[in-house]
Amino acid sequence: MDIREIYHHFDKAGCCTFATVDENGYPVTRIAHFFAFDSEGLYFRTMRVKPFYRHLAETGRVSVCGLVTTSAAITLGPDGMPVEEPGYFIRVTGDCREISFETLSRKAEAEPMFALGVKDILRYPDMTTFCLWRFKGEIYDYDYEMTARDHKLERMFFDFGGFERPFKGLRIGPDCIGCGTCMANCTFKAISFGEDGIYRIDPGRCDACGTCRHNCPAGAVEVFQ
Repeated sequence: MDIREIYHHFDKAGCCTFATVDENGYPVTRIAHFFAFDSEGLYFRTMRVKPFYRHLAETGRVSVCGLVTTSAAITLGPDGMPVEEPGYFIRVTGDCREISFETLSRKAEAEPMFALGVKDILRYPDMTTFCLWRFKGEIYDYDYEMTARDHKLERMFFDFGGFERPFKGLRIGPDCIGCGTCMANCTFKAISFGEDGIYRIDPGRCDACGTCRHNCPAGAVEVFQ
């Protein structure tokens, strides 16, 4: 997935949750949005007088999450259980750096979407721009009711700027006895049985709910956190 696709997935979400860590080690969130992108990363703005700016300047790190769905409300079905419309989450975590007004102005000359940032800074001189230049992320595309496909989840993992993204999730290890209990209990249809006689978990469909691990009689499901 390239930077253009990542930006447009966030743009569909509009306002997103931006998280940083404060001076006491507590997570802090606020609503903001990415207003531009280029080959160097994703761009967002804040005011220098805000705690958000201080956290960014001191740590150089941020995490962002957005949700796209047809309905914000969850209705109840005939059985009393929640019915959720299909949608997706997108999230990124990585490194950011402040860019100068001069740099932003040069980018605006080449790409009109940066002009909004220039205009806002001319109006609010204490505003500044940050570039999220290195990050890892994922898109969590869900259809829990399986209205458009035969499985609940499609996850896509990506990275940008050379950010290392080690595997995290569940795997079936060498202690597997081949009983099939994991696959029988997986409601996400994330487990398959190969011609080589080995059960495997598809990370693109796995919700990491832990049901397979809970039910495995051999304790063969390994957790990578």
